[in-house]
Amino acid sequence: MSLRLRAVTLTLALALATLGRPASAEELNAGRSARARGAVAISVGYTSACAVLKDRTVRCWGTNEFGQLGTGQLDITGMKPTDPASETIHQPAPVAGLNDAISVSVGRVLACALVSNGTVRCWGAGGTLGDGTLEDRPAPVTVLTSAGTPLWGAKALSVGAGHACAVVASGDVYCWGSSSERQLGDGTATDRLFAQRVTGTHRFTDVVAGDVHTCGLRSDGQVWCWGGNLKNQLGDFSGTSSGLPKRVPEIANARSLAAGATHTCATLASGTLECWGDTYAQSTGRDETCTAVTDSDGGVIGCRGVYGNQKKVADPRLTQVKSVSAGTNFSCALLAGGAVHCWGSNDLRAIDMGGPAPRHPNVVPLTDTIALASGGSSSCALDAKGDVRCWGANLSGELGDGTDAPRGPDTAYLVPLGKPVLGAKALSSGGAGFTCQVNANGDGANGRLKCWGLNASGQLGTGATSAPRLTPGYAAIFPGGEWPLTVDSGNAFSCSLTQRGRVLCWGNGTLGALGNGVLGVQTAPASVTGLGDVQQVATGGDHACAVLADGAVKCWGHNVFGQLGDGSTTQRNTPVPVFIEAGKPLDGAVQVALGAYHGCALKADGTLRCWGYNGYGALGTGNTTNTVYASATPVLAGRAVAVSAGWYHTAVLLDDGRVQTFGYNGFGELGDNTTTTRLSPVLTTDSGCAHAVTVTGAALVSGCNQVATAVCAADAYCCATSWDATCVSETASLGVGRAVALSATGGHSTCAILGNGALTCWGANDLGQLGDGSSVNRATPFRATPAVGVSQVSTERAHVCAARSGAPQLGCWGANAQGQVGDGTTTPRSTPVWVTSF
Repeated sequence: MSLRLRAVTLTLALALATLGRPASAEELNAGRSARARGAVAISVGYTSACAVLKDRTVRCWGTNEFGQLGTGQLDITGMKPTDPASETIHQPAPVAGLNDAISVSVGRVLACALVSNGTVRCWGAGGTLGDGTLEDRPAPVTVLTSAGTPLWGAKALSVGAGHACAVVASGDVYCWGSSSERQLGDGTATDRLFAQRVTGTHRFTDVVAGDVHTCGLRSDGQVWCWGGNLKNQLGDFSGTSSGLPKRVPEIANARSLAAGATHTCATLASGTLECWGDTYAQSTGRDETCTAVTDSDGGVIGCRGVYGNQKKVADPRLTQVKSVSAGTNFSCALLAGGAVHCWGSNDLRAIDMGGPAPRHPNVVPLTDTIALASGGSSSCALDAKGDVRCWGANLSGELGDGTDAPRGPDTAYLVPLGKPVLGAKALSSGGAGFTCQVNANGDGANGRLKCWGLNASGQLGTGATSAPRLTPGYAAIFPGGEWPLTVDSGNAFSCSLTQRGRVLCWGNGTLGALGNGVLGVQTAPASVTGLGDVQQVATGGDHACAVLADGAVKCWGHNVFGQLGDGSTTQRNTPVPVFIEAGKPLDGAVQVALGAYHGCALKADGTLRCWGYNGYGALGTGNTTNTVYASATPVLAGRAVAVSAGWYHTAVLLDDGRVQTFGYNGFGELGDNTTTTRLSPVLTTDSGCAHAVTVTGAALVSGCNQVATAVCAADAYCCATSWDATCVSETASLGVGRAVALSATGGHSTCAILGNGALTCWGANDLGQLGDGSSVNRATPFRATPAVGVSQVSTERAHVCAARSGAPQLGCWGANAQGQVGDGTTTPRSTPVWVTSF
């Protein structure tokens, strides 16, 4: 039962020297600006695998019985063709709500990602995710400490069979999940629902997790291991498990590590390789006779001096080793020139065409490899172009080829990772009373898109206009064998990005919003002209924009206030480029967000450029001057990682989980506890909390910062912004979870998904769109909405929908005159109605 290699994070411009640390801002920006399809990091688990794409989204494939694919749904395997008409193999599925990943690590029943703000998000089997619950999570949740706060400052990550560990900035290691063999390193065999610090004063730079053991690499090159040791995977040849870190003797100057099920390997600074544990000949590449090491009673406790010996190079051919990966009982090494060698068990062609297990390293017919990942009986290789090729057992579709047949490396499968999509929305609420969602479990006969609500302008995409549809139903099948990856809705139209990187729109196009030169209503999806390779599409009131592969932005539709950013106020019925000034196109964009009459583009460097209507300050520049170019640059309190635009306001998510807003605030949609319109960015209430600790009941809390203490009542937490600490209500702030996703599209309310899966909303509530059971506007984030495990949220003028883990999975609330809530009625709902027919 294998594990995986610690996820390798690389942009195409990086050498493997980045192993053991997160990429720098410059490296990440380089990866983002490349904008081509492909991966920058890979990880293979027992029967599933994941890849980080260049836009930092994550896609996974394989088995999903515990939700370890992260799609937001259970029991969907990524191994079956889902579009028989086009004979196109199902692409690896996007992990829901995750768009800023640095690396990913896949185990047996869970997977985790290290994200750019230094937190860790996990999905899969309950009790292993570090979120404090025993609930299976098919969408990412943030790992928390026992204080209820996110684990901050993570810089390396590894997932085992049922546990995971992360190295934080201080050099400490925190682990969570199963501790059956004391693999969490706290000296106990107690399973941990929260991240628990490994005992000791070590300063680690990397960590790897096997099935029931863990090893850490220290900054001085020493290797220390803890947990199960039945096969001597801790390297001390005692056969005795240890709940505390123990040094692996005679290993010095180690550079990187890998852990299989019950063996461990280290690459040394000399470019050589050392391995220890089970099975010696198979997992360490030795072809020698084992000299048994016995204890005082004559029992064999190791194979020191040969396979398990740390004194000799595993094989003379393995020199200039850059990295090593480990499966259940086989290993693979990547050499400096890009060559790959594997050895060990050859069950189901994990190494070559078949036959006996090669104890010496066997050359794998791959070239130009820059990263390797192994797990179970399968491996994947990442090359310099960003392509991922996989081979091996394929027990549950972990090769991504649409079958469960094994493959050797000679026929390694090129995984169809598809288009990187930043800021993707698979759930969208339209302004004129309708809702659409991409249905990941669609079929070839009906497609994958479901819509409901008003259909007077064909906005449901059914191929005809009709009376409102009060419950979810399939839209028309997309032409040419394409299917939607995302959907975004404007006033009375929608646009979708397909798996082939094209944009299709439908609905009311009288103001050019459909982008194909045809004015009027189109009731079925039709292709937008003149775009090329698209990464993301967004809709505004009656206009739309697309981010292209090269970082340019093109827009089309209504333009009376310059909301297309092309330097004019002329309506455009086909796409035109956005400019920052005359003759100078906008570049480096990774996401675009549109309000009623304005737009903002997030750039790879974490800055914004905005354009269009600014009468209420929605451009955030301190004035009310409209601009027809993307020249407005609001000054933010940090690096932006996502942007969302409301009707006349804008919300920005920063990389530390804080939220800034600017623009119209008459309904409290800025969340700053006022109704004062803001021409420049402000932080939402308590979004500036430097450190927060959850308090259960009346308690004395210390540690908000170095000296502050405070007594907080139940349902409150201690917040320190400087040297003073205050008690803040959990239901009137962003709270300890911090935000990981935003939605402010189209209306006068804003919602944020927190790291713990909670949903908080603020702003207009006249029709119950905040979901708190009232019609009272809220000027601060309000977490009364009874929704947990939320992975996606979409807000519109007066209704909101959210997707979550568990059943039922889709809920809507607010205005319902056109059936947009999807519950079969036209009754407004001030609390979520969970749609069961989806």
